[in-house]
Amino acid sequence: MKRILVEGFDRDAVVLARTLAREGHRVTLAGQGDASQQALELRASRVVVRARASLDSEPGHHDEAFLDVWTPEVAPRVALLRESGCIVRCLGDHVLERTPVPTIGVTGTAGKTTTVAFLAYLLRTAGSTVHTGTTARAGNLWPTAELLPPPADGVVLMELTSSHLCFTTHSPTIAVITCFWPDHL
Repeated sequence: MKRILVEGFDRDAVVLARTLAREGHRVTLAGQGDASQQALELRASRVVVRARASLDSEPGHHDEAFLDVWTPEVAPRVALLRESGCIVRCLGDHVLERTPVPTIGVTGTAGKTTTVAFLAYLLRTAGSTVHTGTTARAGNLWPTAELLPPPADGVVLMELTSSHLCFTTHSPTIAVITCFWPDHL
């Protein structure tokens, strides 16, 4: 049983925390703002919910931490967690680790969302079953709770930003890099 931190109170964080708790892990769901009603309901599953948490000064002691994709790699909480021996991850890493079917990850400086949408269209047109997150912020095709539990058929297609890659310990089956120029550094 691992001690796991999940950052945030949005739907993706709540579903991930619930999934990990069902696996028997000791889960803490924490974020800087107020906890959502769905987050508070996880207390019945013995998930610790820390609203208005100061993660940059006191992230706690965890074996693994699943950070929000908007958390910059240079955030103080990242350094504190890593210094304590915690493995820092993201929801996309969880999907890559657990998905039994081929995965395609698209990264690069620009055109990631368009490339994922185009690949999804091509694969579906060719008759493949394609799973991708469609509820990510800003209209991106990042890994979301829609991919939990990971699909057991078809192919999983996901956009992986530099933030995802900073917190990823697993690789997709196929990686696509869209272009190279000094953007998003």
